[in-house]
Amino acid sequence: MLTQAAHFTIRIDRQLKGRALRKARTKYGVGLGTMTKWFYRSLLEAPEVSVLIGEKVFDEVFDRALQSSKVKKSLAKLAYLTQ
Repeated sequence: MLTQAAHFTIRIDRQLKGRALRKARTKYGVGLGTMTKWFYRSLLEAPEVSVLIGEKVFDEVFDRALQSSKVKKSLAKLAYLTQ
Protein backbone atom coordinates (compact mmCIF):
# COMPACT_ATOMS: atom_id res chain seq x y z
CA MET A 1 0.00 0.00 0.00
CA LEU A 2 1.41 3.36 -1.04
CA THR A 3 0.97 5.91 1.72
CA GLN A 4 3.27 8.59 0.35
CA ALA A 5 4.85 9.23 -3.02
CA ALA A 6 8.18 10.84 -3.74
CA HIS A 7 9.34 12.20 -7.07
CA PHE A 8 12.93 12.61 -8.11
CA THR A 9 14.98 13.38 -11.18
CA ILE A 10 17.75 11.19 -12.52
CA ARG A 11 20.19 12.81 -14.89
CA ILE A 12 20.97 10.30 -17.59
CA ASP A 13 22.18 10.33 -21.17
CA ARG A 14 19.19 10.44 -23.56
CA GLN A 15 20.42 7.54 -25.66
CA LEU A 16 21.00 5.39 -22.57
CA LYS A 17 17.53 6.23 -21.26
CA GLY A 18 15.95 5.42 -24.61
CA ARG A 19 17.73 2.07 -24.86
CA ALA A 20 16.82 1.18 -21.27
CA LEU A 21 13.19 2.19 -21.79
CA ARG A 22 12.87 0.09 -24.95
CA LYS A 23 14.35 -2.94 -23.21
CA ALA A 24 12.17 -2.50 -20.11
CA ARG A 25 9.05 -2.26 -22.27
CA THR A 26 9.85 -5.06 -24.70
CA LYS A 27 11.37 -7.56 -22.30
CA TYR A 28 9.35 -6.88 -19.13
CA GLY A 29 6.36 -4.87 -20.33
CA VAL A 30 6.97 -2.04 -17.86
CA GLY A 31 8.38 1.48 -17.82
CA LEU A 32 11.50 2.78 -16.14
CA GLY A 33 9.57 3.95 -13.09
CA THR A 34 8.47 0.40 -12.34
CA MET A 35 11.99 -0.90 -12.96
CA THR A 36 13.33 1.68 -10.50
CA LYS A 37 10.78 0.64 -7.86
CA TRP A 38 11.79 -3.01 -8.34
CA PHE A 39 15.41 -2.08 -7.87
CA TYR A 40 14.73 -0.19 -4.63
CA ARG A 41 12.62 -3.02 -3.23
CA SER A 42 15.35 -5.53 -4.07
CA LEU A 43 17.96 -3.25 -2.52
CA LEU A 44 16.02 -3.06 0.74
CA GLU A 45 14.58 -6.57 0.97
CA ALA A 46 17.12 -8.92 -0.60
CA PRO A 47 20.20 -10.00 1.37
CA GLU A 48 22.34 -9.18 -1.68
CA VAL A 49 21.69 -7.15 -4.79
CA SER A 50 24.08 -7.24 -7.71
CA VAL A 51 23.79 -5.15 -10.83
CA LEU A 52 26.44 -5.31 -13.51
CA ILE A 53 27.81 -1.99 -14.69
CA GLY A 54 29.97 -2.87 -17.63
CA GLU A 55 32.80 -4.90 -16.18
CA LYS A 56 32.23 -3.72 -12.60
CA VAL A 57 29.77 -5.10 -10.11
CA PHE A 58 27.30 -2.59 -8.70
CA ASP A 59 28.33 -3.31 -5.11
CA GLU A 60 31.86 -2.04 -5.73
CA VAL A 61 30.63 1.20 -7.26
CA PHE A 62 27.95 1.59 -4.58
CA ASP A 63 30.45 1.10 -1.75
CA ARG A 64 32.56 3.92 -3.14
CA ALA A 65 29.50 6.14 -3.52
CA LEU A 66 28.56 5.54 0.12
CA GLN A 67 31.67 7.42 1.16
CA SER A 68 29.84 10.61 0.13
CA SER A 69 27.80 12.24 2.90
CA LYS A 70 25.37 13.51 0.25
CA VAL A 71 24.66 9.94 -0.89
CA LYS A 72 24.26 8.74 2.71
CA LYS A 73 21.72 11.48 3.43
CA SER A 74 19.76 10.72 0.25
CA LEU A 75 19.60 7.01 1.07
CA ALA A 76 18.50 7.75 4.63
CA LYS A 77 15.62 9.84 3.26
CA LEU A 78 14.68 7.07 0.85
CA ALA A 79 14.71 4.48 3.62
CA TYR A 80 12.49 6.74 5.74
CA LEU A 81 9.96 7.04 2.89
CA THR A 82 9.73 3.27 2.49
CA GLN A 83 8.87 2.61 6.15
